Amino acid sequence: MAQLSPWMIPQVLVVALQIACAVHVFKTGRSFFWFWIILFFPLIGSLVYLAVEVLPEAKRGRLGIVRRESPRRAIRRLKEELADTDTVENRLRLADAYLEAGMKAEALSAYQACYEGIYRDDQRVLFGLARARFLNGGFDGAEKMLGELDRIGTKDNLHDRNLLSARILEETGRTDEALKAYEALAKVYPGEEASCRHGLLLEKLGRAGEARTVFEGILSRARRSENFFRKKQKVWIATAGKHLG
Repeated sequence: MAQLSPWMIPQVLVVALQIACAVHVFKTGRSFFWFWIILFFPLIGSLVYLAVEVLPEAKRGRLGIVRRESPRRAIRRLKEELADTDTVENRLRLADAYLEAGMKAEALSAYQACYEGIYRDDQRVLFGLARARFLNGGFDGAEKMLGELDRIGTKDNLHDRNLLSARILEETGRTDEALKAYEALAKVYPGEEASCRHGLLLEKLGRAGEARTVFEGILSRARRSENFFRKKQKVWIATAGKHLG
């Protein structure tokens, strides 16, 4: 096998980094704008992407393992910070904490308080409000917020937005559309939730054989996956196993 010349090694590494960053953009649903940055500025664009998108996320993950607050304690702290400094950013952080804690009514109220002025077009506010409205049974309102995100053209949280859209279709009785949405999303969603919800809907509609195939696929992928993936997807893997009996 031919060996690479020493001068080619840096170029190969840059291309490998470029491909890895592009794949990460796609799998995590980041803004498509990053594709162009990485494509036209292979080294600098990739390094900027790592610095802006990947490293802060990894740092938050490490800190979460070492020093994770309980949801209730986080809410108390964030409420104190909001009392000291009433900003939309602080309201958003509190709304996110409410949602994580399962306090859906409080989350809806907090996100609604952020939906004003220039923040009526803020993608974090719109997506948070969509999720909170959905969890409180406001399916039409949730769908409206997703429509607003489409209108402003942001690609942030695209996979999660598409998953929420599929869930709205299911909850509002548009099951054929929901099945198609779940099936398409399962091919690109970074995790097993879309596949599992697809299987659950098939099962609910009496299509047990198709549902079984979906659940078997989830368990098969889990067996071939690393421990961190199985841990992160344990709810959906366990659900698939339970429905396989």
